[in-house]
Amino acid sequence: MKSKVLKLVAIMVIPAALLAFIPSSSTAKSQTAVPESLQGGVVVDAALSFATVQSVNASSRTMVLRHPDGSLFTYECGPEVINFDQIKVGDRVMAQVVDAAAIVLMKGGVPPVTGAVSVIIRAPLGVKPGGKRVDTIAFTAKVTSVDKMNREVTLQTVDGRNQTVKVSTDIKLSHIKPGNDVGVRLTRAFMIAITTQEPPPTRTVPAAATVAAAVAPAAVAPAAVAPVVVAPVVVTPVAPALTPKEAAAIGTEAYIYGYPLVTMEYTRRVLTNVEQPEGKRAPMGQILRSRVYPTPADKQVTAPNADTLNIITWLDVGKEPWILSLPDAQDRYYFMPMLDGWTDVFQDPGKRTTGTGSQKFAITGPGWSGTLPDGVTEYKSPTSLVWILGRIYCTGTPEDYDAVHKMQDDISVVPLSSYGQPYTPPPGTVDTNIDMKTPVRNQVNVLSAEDYFKLLARLMKDNPPAKADAPMLEKLAKIGIVPGRKFDINRFGPDVAKALQGVPKPAFEKIMAHYKNAGTLTNGWLFTTRAGVYGTDYLQRATITAVGLGCNRPQDAVFLTSLADADGKPYMGTNQYVLHFAAGQMPPAEAFWSLTMYNGAFFFAANPLNRYTLSSRNQFITNPDGSVDLYLQHDSPGADKESNWLPAPKGKFILMFRLYWPQETPPSIIDGTWTIPPVKLVPDISSSS
Repeated sequence: MKSKVLKLVAIMVIPAALLAFIPSSSTAKSQTAVPESLQGGVVVDAALSFATVQSVNASSRTMVLRHPDGSLFTYECGPEVINFDQIKVGDRVMAQVVDAAAIVLMKGGVPPVTGAVSVIIRAPLGVKPGGKRVDTIAFTAKVTSVDKMNREVTLQTVDGRNQTVKVSTDIKLSHIKPGNDVGVRLTRAFMIAITTQEPPPTRTVPAAATVAAAVAPAAVAPAAVAPVVVAPVVVTPVAPALTPKEAAAIGTEAYIYGYPLVTMEYTRRVLTNVEQPEGKRAPMGQILRSRVYPTPADKQVTAPNADTLNIITWLDVGKEPWILSLPDAQDRYYFMPMLDGWTDVFQDPGKRTTGTGSQKFAITGPGWSGTLPDGVTEYKSPTSLVWILGRIYCTGTPEDYDAVHKMQDDISVVPLSSYGQPYTPPPGTVDTNIDMKTPVRNQVNVLSAEDYFKLLARLMKDNPPAKADAPMLEKLAKIGIVPGRKFDINRFGPDVAKALQGVPKPAFEKIMAHYKNAGTLTNGWLFTTRAGVYGTDYLQRATITAVGLGCNRPQDAVFLTSLADADGKPYMGTNQYVLHFAAGQMPPAEAFWSLTMYNGAFFFAANPLNRYTLSSRNQFITNPDGSVDLYLQHDSPGADKESNWLPAPKGKFILMFRLYWPQETPPSIIDGTWTIPPVKLVPDISSSS
């Protein structure tokens, strides 16, 4: 296997454990080292890690490495580095650090030893770059105390500072006494290589935070020798101990963290598993165009709307960019939110953000760089998976249906390689193993922890976590979840495996328990403005995924749900309710607002008017003071009030209020300066009399 070794002289950061030993009088001139001829203990600690070159700065001779956990580290290459210009973004890097500590007992009267030395070995000119660096520090200390029970020895350096070190079990502590002089040599070797080698299937051991040293008696006087180079050695990292309790806690966090990505993948599978667009599904890279509003007979999608016609597509931009072409919308309101694999809306072109003129966008993947056609704006997706959930305003009249259908037909997505030429998308491939009947949430919920985490690790390879997720990735790595690597639930033994197997149920319960805290409850209406972009609020993101996958940024739309009236009692269609808007307090929306009626299962309910929503497009009867009353009940409130009537089913019903492009300046639901009024029960005068 080919690999090219990069000779790197980094800014050598001496670990704190080494610095703690160095007397303040030390200089870098002495090359005295503790002789190896003396008996003593040596402890070697090694770390092996893999990373990817994120960026290269030729002027400062630095490069930034991205490690598998998402963390970034900057390395500076000294002037001795050969062929620095060969380093390229995307190169795989293997870094290795070896620490060695040696302590030996010395005869009394020996002069104190202090000093430090660095040894640099590099490849000759004309060959592939290669090399390593070794730093050694040596000094003399005095034993001040010996703790035989804990096998610890406390040493005092010549400037009076103390340091306690561990003693290996093969050393007889009975020979070590307070007052003994000891020689200490600490060595760090560093090597880095650019390689095509894949990381080993074992976990990398981090460099030791403290140095464990062995202490041994000796009756021989030290002799001056040259500095000893400890060359890097290949080690097989060993996974640290992990208790079942720790595993369960981290596993729960991992489940919540990965819930959106796993749910998006299952949703994609179900909604794209067809040969051609049909019903609510379309193959990857093809557009689904909803042509009419749902009726009470439609049960495929819960909480449907009668405000916008959808235009939906799923794209894989990991292989190549896709070009989205939008026609002139003639000032019609629409928006095209683009969700990444983690459900964040990373872009949302439309009337609010980019206007209604014709426009073209190239949606590129996380690792893509190249040249785009003229007139095409690049939208960089953080992940390979992209879900576009477009919405186009439509009044529902035959004439407006025709106008929106034309706009839908003029919207296209094509791969960059086919842009500017006739393109016919290939038929989709149907996978008969995909469950097309069970709801996606149920399919995700029945996954075993092993299958769930295996899928999560695989998905994270093409849908990389955000930089801000680095601390979470460190936690995931502790239980063996690493992007692109196969997850092994048995890696840490049967007790840990059993603890992880029990994670899914309580983790999902925690997701759903957060529902009451996921939004704001005002006057019986529950809503959130913490959606669309989540940052590191993983629990919020998971809850929104579970109850409202595909949620928008609040600047585009805010949806409010109400299950009960102002007194907290569930709605019943046999009662009469009023939603009262004071004069000048109609819902503040730049585009439009709507109030939708659902039955207890979140579907439209049949009614004599075939009316399922009231919105700003309706002409309402106003009260003498300019206020507006909306009537919510099963029976007609009377012919003179029917323009303000939203028919309800006889039994339980649910209300949803939508504000599209909510006003961002007061009064605004986004900043809380506008509050939706409560729905009030109208007293039954006949029964009270």
